[in-house]
Amino acid sequence: MPTPSVARTDIYLAVKTAWDAGAATTGKTLLWDNVTGDVPQAEDGSTGDPELWGAVRVVNNSSEIRSLKGDGGIRRFERTGLVIIEVFSPAGDGLSSTDDAIKILLDALEGKTTTNNVIFRSGSVREEGLSGPWFLTVVTANFEYDEVK
Repeated sequence: MPTPSVARTDIYLAVKTAWDAGAATTGKTLLWDNVTGDVPQAEDGSTGDPELWGAVRVVNNSSEIRSLKGDGGIRRFERTGLVIIEVFSPAGDGLSSTDDAIKILLDALEGKTTTNNVIFRSGSVREEGLSGPWFLTVVTANFEYDEVK
Protein backbone atom coordinates (compact mmCIF):
# COMPACT_ATOMS: atom_id res chain seq x y z
CA MET A 1 0.00 0.00 0.00
CA PRO A 2 1.82 3.08 -1.27
CA THR A 3 2.51 6.44 0.27
CA PRO A 4 1.60 9.51 -1.81
CA SER A 5 5.22 9.75 -3.01
CA VAL A 6 5.32 6.10 -4.13
CA ALA A 7 1.92 6.46 -5.82
CA ARG A 8 3.08 9.55 -7.73
CA THR A 9 6.21 7.71 -8.89
CA ASP A 10 4.08 4.76 -10.06
CA ILE A 11 1.78 7.10 -11.98
CA TYR A 12 4.70 8.87 -13.65
CA LEU A 13 6.24 5.51 -14.55
CA ALA A 14 3.00 4.28 -16.14
CA VAL A 15 2.73 7.41 -18.28
CA LYS A 16 6.44 7.47 -19.20
CA THR A 17 6.49 3.78 -20.13
CA ALA A 18 3.49 4.21 -22.44
CA TRP A 19 4.82 7.46 -23.92
CA ASP A 20 8.25 5.97 -24.67
CA ALA A 21 6.80 2.80 -26.21
CA GLY A 22 4.14 4.39 -28.41
CA ALA A 23 4.88 4.76 -32.11
CA ALA A 24 3.37 8.28 -32.18
CA THR A 25 5.14 9.46 -29.02
CA THR A 26 8.55 7.70 -28.92
CA GLY A 27 11.30 10.29 -28.64
CA LYS A 28 8.86 13.18 -28.15
CA THR A 29 9.30 15.61 -25.27
CA LEU A 30 7.37 14.92 -22.06
CA LEU A 31 7.51 17.52 -19.29
CA TRP A 32 6.78 16.77 -15.61
CA ASP A 33 5.25 18.46 -12.55
CA ASN A 34 7.59 20.95 -10.94
CA VAL A 35 10.59 19.96 -13.08
CA THR A 36 12.32 22.63 -15.10
CA GLY A 37 12.05 21.90 -18.78
CA ASP A 38 11.83 23.87 -21.95
CA VAL A 39 8.76 23.97 -24.13
CA PRO A 40 9.86 22.46 -27.45
CA GLN A 41 10.80 24.99 -30.09
CA ALA A 42 11.28 24.88 -33.82
CA GLU A 43 14.78 24.98 -35.31
CA ASP A 44 14.43 28.73 -35.95
CA GLY A 45 13.90 29.28 -32.20
CA SER A 46 10.24 30.22 -32.48
CA THR A 47 7.77 28.61 -30.15
CA GLY A 48 6.40 25.64 -31.95
CA ASP A 49 7.81 22.28 -32.90
CA PRO A 50 7.12 20.08 -35.87
CA GLU A 51 6.30 17.27 -33.45
CA LEU A 52 3.82 16.86 -30.66
CA TRP A 53 4.87 16.97 -27.02
CA GLY A 54 3.23 16.45 -23.65
CA ALA A 55 3.13 17.65 -20.06
CA VAL A 56 2.09 15.54 -17.04
CA ARG A 57 0.54 16.58 -13.73
CA VAL A 58 -0.74 14.53 -10.82
CA VAL A 59 -3.52 16.10 -8.74
CA ASN A 60 -4.55 14.49 -5.46
CA ASN A 61 -8.22 15.03 -4.68
CA SER A 62 -9.54 13.44 -1.53
CA SER A 63 -8.85 11.02 1.24
CA GLU A 64 -11.26 8.97 3.29
CA ILE A 65 -10.74 6.66 6.24
CA ARG A 66 -11.79 3.18 5.09
CA SER A 67 -11.15 1.09 8.20
CA LEU A 68 -11.40 1.15 11.94
CA LYS A 69 -8.20 1.28 13.95
CA GLY A 70 -6.46 -2.06 14.09
CA ASP A 71 -3.57 -3.25 16.24
CA GLY A 72 -1.30 -0.32 16.99
CA GLY A 73 -3.86 2.21 15.77
CA ILE A 74 -3.23 1.48 12.07
CA ARG A 75 -5.95 2.54 9.63
CA ARG A 76 -6.48 2.37 5.87
CA PHE A 77 -7.01 5.63 3.98
CA GLU A 78 -8.39 5.64 0.45
CA ARG A 79 -6.74 8.34 -1.65
CA THR A 80 -8.06 9.51 -5.01
CA GLY A 81 -6.81 11.85 -7.68
CA LEU A 82 -6.38 12.66 -11.31
CA VAL A 83 -3.45 12.31 -13.69
CA ILE A 84 -3.56 15.00 -16.37
CA ILE A 85 -1.56 14.71 -19.58
CA GLU A 86 -1.65 17.72 -21.87
CA VAL A 87 -0.84 16.77 -25.46
CA PHE A 88 0.30 19.63 -27.68
CA SER A 89 0.42 19.24 -31.45
CA PRO A 90 1.41 21.89 -34.00
CA ALA A 91 -1.57 24.03 -34.99
CA GLY A 92 -2.76 23.31 -38.52
CA ASP A 93 -1.30 19.79 -38.68
CA GLY A 94 -4.55 17.93 -38.09
CA LEU A 95 -5.16 15.56 -35.19
CA SER A 96 -3.97 12.15 -36.42
CA SER A 97 -0.77 12.18 -34.32
CA THR A 98 -2.75 13.55 -31.37
CA ASP A 99 -5.34 10.78 -31.72
CA ASP A 100 -2.55 8.19 -31.76
CA ALA A 101 -1.04 9.67 -28.59
CA ILE A 102 -4.44 9.72 -26.88
CA LYS A 103 -4.99 6.04 -27.64
CA ILE A 104 -1.51 5.15 -26.34
CA LEU A 105 -2.18 6.96 -23.05
CA LEU A 106 -5.72 5.70 -22.47
CA ASP A 107 -4.75 2.10 -23.31
CA ALA A 108 -1.91 2.31 -20.78
CA LEU A 109 -4.01 3.73 -17.97
CA GLU A 110 -7.70 2.84 -18.11
CA GLY A 111 -8.50 -0.16 -15.94
CA LYS A 112 -4.84 -0.84 -15.14
CA THR A 113 -3.16 -1.31 -11.74
CA THR A 114 0.47 -0.47 -10.98
CA THR A 115 2.87 -2.75 -9.10
CA ASN A 116 2.17 -0.76 -5.91
CA ASN A 117 -1.62 -1.00 -6.33
CA VAL A 118 -2.44 2.40 -7.76
CA ILE A 119 -5.64 1.71 -9.69
CA PHE A 120 -6.54 3.78 -12.75
CA ARG A 121 -10.26 4.11 -13.34
CA SER A 122 -12.00 5.93 -16.16
CA GLY A 123 -10.16 8.15 -18.59
CA SER A 124 -11.36 11.09 -20.62
CA VAL A 125 -10.27 13.28 -23.52
CA ARG A 126 -11.02 16.96 -23.93
CA GLU A 127 -9.99 18.89 -27.03
CA GLU A 128 -9.26 22.39 -25.73
CA GLY A 129 -8.34 23.95 -29.08
CA LEU A 130 -5.63 26.38 -30.04
CA SER A 131 -3.10 27.49 -27.44
CA GLY A 132 -0.66 29.77 -29.23
CA PRO A 133 1.04 27.77 -31.99
CA TRP A 134 -0.30 24.52 -30.54
CA PHE A 135 -3.53 22.56 -30.53
CA LEU A 136 -4.10 21.37 -26.95
CA THR A 137 -5.81 18.10 -26.08
CA VAL A 138 -6.12 17.04 -22.43
CA VAL A 139 -6.15 13.38 -21.41
CA THR A 140 -7.14 12.55 -17.83
CA ALA A 141 -7.47 9.38 -15.80
CA ASN A 142 -8.88 8.99 -12.31
CA PHE A 143 -6.77 6.98 -9.89
CA GLU A 144 -7.07 5.62 -6.39
CA TYR A 145 -4.90 3.79 -3.90
CA ASP A 146 -4.92 2.87 -0.23
CA GLU A 147 -2.39 4.11 2.28
CA VAL A 148 -1.99 2.36 5.61
CA LYS A 149 -0.70 4.34 8.58
